Amino acid sequence: MNGPDWPKLDWNDLQIFLGLVRGGSVSAAAASLHVSEATVVRHLVALEEALGARLFDRLPNRLVLTEFGSEIAALARSMDSSARDLALFAKDRTLRRQDDIRITATTSVALFLARHMAILRAAAPTARIDIINTRSQLDIAKDETDIALRMRKPPEKGDYTVRRIGRISFSLYASHRYLETRGDAAPEIIGVRSDGTSGQAKWLERVTASQPPALWLGEVPLRLEAARADQGAALLPCFIGDGDVKLSRLMPPPTELGEDVYLLLPHNRRDRPRVRAIADALGTLFKAETAHLSGETR
Repeated sequence: MNGPDWPKLDWNDLQIFLGLVRGGSVSAAAASLHVSEATVVRHLVALEEALGARLFDRLPNRLVLTEFGSEIAALARSMDSSARDLALFAKDRTLRRQDDIRITATTSVALFLARHMAILRAAAPTARIDIINTRSQLDIAKDETDIALRMRKPPEKGDYTVRRIGRISFSLYASHRYLETRGDAAPEIIGVRSDGTSGQAKWLERVTASQPPALWLGEVPLRLEAARADQGAALLPCFIGDGDVKLSRLMPPPTELGEDVYLLLPHNRRDRPRVRAIADALGTLFKAETAHLSGETR
């Protein structure tokens, strides 16, 4: 479908026109715009032909806007202001995207990162770090993250590189007061909602086969608070449970409960210096905290 028969305007013509409005003469406009006077005249003539009317009255040594020219000048100023706003918005968004480092991680890993933010901030002092706890497998494909930390190994093929950076061990923890009140009775175990395919889910199914949980909780912070509130024994990462003075570990961390942590770096992010610095810092951090994460030190 054909649109209305609008005048075909050249933005360069309008820029020259605004230079004439500001300068009041061809020579002044040429000097401010760093072009020749012939160029100024050529663009002015082209614009007047496109609009079908004179924009200036030519007086000796100066130009005076016609009534029509004044109306066009007001519209052109508005267009120029909008164009500047658009350019500034685009620049600000580009800089903001370059400075923001978005890291997606499971809740367990996000809690670990929150405890070591000083190290990540030191790696990229000018970056704004955004930790997003999620198990979504779509964030990289949707270009929603700069670095992803996963606790299940993703497919080797994809628009990203993958490397294992650490391992987190888990065990059962209960409050000292809860264990005292239970005496010799076995502790009640808090159930964990999951898809049933993880090693943790299968392990819990075996452990609770004879005594199904009366309480089910999903995320780690909920299980932690329930354990601290004397509600039973909760499955927690060792780096969380071992560091809580209210809790006791009930057993050595079962090997089958351990989960590897993988760092995914999208190909279109890996050459950004701040992203690379954060990724390297994450690898160093997980290596330095190996004993803590594995439950070897308490």
